[in-house]
Amino acid sequence: MPFLLLYSAIFFTLIQQPLYFIGLEYSTAANASLIYAAAPLTTMVLEAAFLKTRMQAVKLAGAALGFAGVLIIVQNGAHSWQISIGDIYLLIAMLGLSVNVLFTPRLARTLSPFTITLYSFLIGTLLMAPTFGGEWLLGAAEMNASAVMWLLVGVAGLINVATGIWWVRGVAVVGPGTASLFHNLPPFVAMLAGFLVLGEQVLLSQILGGVLILLGVFISNRARPVKAAPPQTAEPVQPQIPVVQNLLDSVQAATAADGEKAKI
Repeated sequence: MPFLLLYSAIFFTLIQQPLYFIGLEYSTAANASLIYAAAPLTTMVLEAAFLKTRMQAVKLAGAALGFAGVLIIVQNGAHSWQISIGDIYLLIAMLGLSVNVLFTPRLARTLSPFTITLYSFLIGTLLMAPTFGGEWLLGAAEMNASAVMWLLVGVAGLINVATGIWWVRGVAVVGPGTASLFHNLPPFVAMLAGFLVLGEQVLLSQILGGVLILLGVFISNRARPVKAAPPQTAEPVQPQIPVVQNLLDSVQAATAADGEKAKI
């Protein structure tokens, strides 16, 4: 179990999180959305390969609808589609996220979501400490000491802990493949937030993309979990020797007679 926690922290905290933000520095948010839209299909393939889970057509259809929805939403932003080093970082980060999700159901068998989140945070902090110390020595680490900044950091930390606990609980319930489909929701949520908060224009095609994303999540959640066939047990062998059978019948008859006498 400790090794599973270590592997989970390595793939999520040490690989996924840093490479995701580094990738955004050299790539675009649209490219990041498309790369992470491939996470559900990647997770399903890894789940089938390592956890021996049968791939269901319903879940594959949900993943395809989600990817199509993300593609429609980000395509309307008139982005230039160019492959850069940032996309490579984002691809590795997406793979780290997909591998990390595979450990969650196994950990959730013996640990609570809060415990998993807490240990992952502590182990991840220890793993990230050398990287932060190197940036600090090189003068690349910049920190704003204002009260507002620390308040934002505190609020973000609390939100991160809460969402981490809910995420672990959700993955343990629905499984890695279905849970990974929810990674397609951020582009749709960002589109709605831009419309409601910033007053940005939303195109009809983008609404269609959001509907496809929600439909993909809904369809995948309708898929029934595949249950393994129960192990077959050997039938008890009844004695075939007449003498033994007669002896057993006599014992049963005598026991029944004693029971009737006890009632009288």
